[in-house]
Parts: sequence; C-alpha cells; structure tokens
Amino acid sequence: MGRMKDKISHHIVPYFKMPDRKPLTVQLVDLWHLYRRYGRLPTQYLSNMLYRKCAPRDILSLMPPIQLIELQERLNDPSARNLSEDKFVFRKTLEGHGLPVVRELFQITETGEIRDANNQKIDETAARQILAEQNTPVFVKPTLGTLGKGAFVVPLGDDIDFRSCTGCIFQPFLQQHEVLAALKPDVINCVRIDTLLIGDKCISNAAVLKIGRGDAPVDNAGFGGLIIQIDIETGRLIGEARQKARFGAEAFTTHPETGASFTDVQVPFWSELRALVTRAASILPELPTLGWDVAITPDGPVLIEVNSLWHLDIMQFGKTGLGDTQVGRAAVYLDRTGELSLGSS
Repeated sequence: MGRMKDKISHHIVPYFKMPDRKPLTVQLVDLWHLYRRYGRLPTQYLSNMLYRKCAPRDILSLMPPIQLIELQERLNDPSARNLSEDKFVFRKTLEGHGLPVVRELFQITETGEIRDANNQKIDETAARQILAEQNTPVFVKPTLGTLGKGAFVVPLGDDIDFRSCTGCIFQPFLQQHEVLAALKPDVINCVRIDTLLIGDKCISNAAVLKIGRGDAPVDNAGFGGLIIQIDIETGRLIGEARQKARFGAEAFTTHPETGASFTDVQVPFWSELRALVTRAASILPELPTLGWDVAITPDGPVLIEVNSLWHLDIMQFGKTGLGDTQVGRAAVYLDRTGELSLGSS
C-alpha cells in the first residue's frame, strides 16, 4: 500500500500537474513503441517524464527499471551484498586494498556500542574527543541506510545526542574540488557511475552528477537534488539538470541557488575516477553490476559508497538511456530468454 501511494504521489500526480505534456495521441504512440521494444509496462514513461514536450526525441533507449533490477538480482550474489550495504564493511574491504575511501570517525551500533575506525570499542568520552579534534563539520548517516535517508550534518562545534544515533556512522565532511564546490558548496556533489564486470573486463555504461539543492544535507534526488548527465568518455556535463517529477517541471542550465553554470563543466580527475571504480569493481567480483558514489576532492576521487541494487531512473535522466548499452542489452536479453548474455565488445 505504501509503495502504491508513493507511485501516485511521485509520478501520477506530477503527470497531471506538468504544463507541457505531449498531445495524448503522441503519448499513446510513445507508449506503444516502448512496449514493443521492451515487452514490459513502460513505467519509465512516468518516472523519467517522457510525456513532456522537452523529453529527448529518441526515447526508445530508456528502459523499464524492472529489467535492470532483475539483472542485478541475477548477477549479484545475495550473500555478498553485505559488502555494499554495510558501509563499515565496504570501507574496510576497499581500504584494505589501498583504495581511497571516506573513512568513518566511529560508528554507533544498533546496540549502542561505539566503535572506532579500527572496530575497537571506545567510550562516549573518547568519541566526543574525536569529534572535538575535527576541523570540519561531521556527516552522520545510517550504517545500512540508502537514498540519503536519515543522514544529517553536525556543524563544527555543535553538540549531539548519541542516543539518537544508534546504527549510524560518523564521517568527516569532505572538502570537495573547487569545480564542484562552485555548484553547491555546502553539499558533497557526487558522481554516480556504474560498473559491469564481463570476464576480466570492467565497463562503465553511464554516469551522472548529483547536485544538492535547498537545505538537504545530501545530493540525493529524493530530497530535491538535481541530476545531470556526464559524458562517460570525456567527463563533461551534458545538457540540462533536472529533478524528480514531484519537485517540479523546470530544467536548469544554472544552479537555481548559486547561479553556477552547468555549461562546459568538466568533472575533475575523470580518468582517475574511471580507473578507481574499475579497480574497486575488480575487488568485488561477487557483485558484477554496481553503482558507485564518488566524491571529487582537491587531491582526487574518493569512494563514498556503492549500491548493488543501483537505481536506474536517475541514470536515465539525461539525453540517453541504458537500453543501448551493454548492461541494458543484457537486462533485456535476460528478461526475454531467462538467460544471461554479457557481450564482450
């Protein structure tokens, strides 16, 4: 029931509020072509606002999310998902291979124990001393959280009630590269990029930049954040930034609060970022398809977290979808035949 209410409030209600819907006959033709291509109810027509006159002309590359979900569930070993879902385990695993990962200051377990970055039990006095030694705000998020839910920022010098933070990790608020800080300085604007392991090869099919908006402590689109496509080869931003349908119809060439332009922005350290996620994916072979959140600091890319069930919708917010990529073709083939087929080209 809750999921149905979300679909109504997040997709159906915004549909009727959109001022620039295509003529109904055009929408019906669109829906028919999408159904013929994918053989599935084209729910992406609502979630990606393909009914709008400003939608990409070629909408056929945008695929139904359920097909990718089924591929993820087939490829990714359920017993290994703890490597991605538990942020503490994720950090320890990747850091153990020498990769740059945001390091927690400490965590408070569900039972109220406080454990430092080495998983050693400490008391509250020691934890507060760690916070006092920080010269930056502190970012707090649920250890097993997703979509930015439950995350918040503790300003420098502010006190915090530890009893309200069970099941959370505390991290330093990263300094981001000046190019991304110019877009929205008080939120870490992360790159979301996928990886697909095919034998000994690692392929990235798509990437977007998530940009914070308003007072939300995270860049997540579920809090009104903006999403803009990144050219996977060059690392340049493409087109306009958009938000989820329930937050409004507007598309942006500049940030609505900072005024920073999205035109001709080059994501710093792009080749280094691509190499980093490729290396990281090779360390988690039990999870062949992943979606990575990567921060860009002045010294280079840093892994924030990874998702074994990464969301398709925000990766299709740009001019093109995933239907014509290797991960998209594999998902469609699995849906049609029940068999896996990961091409090597």
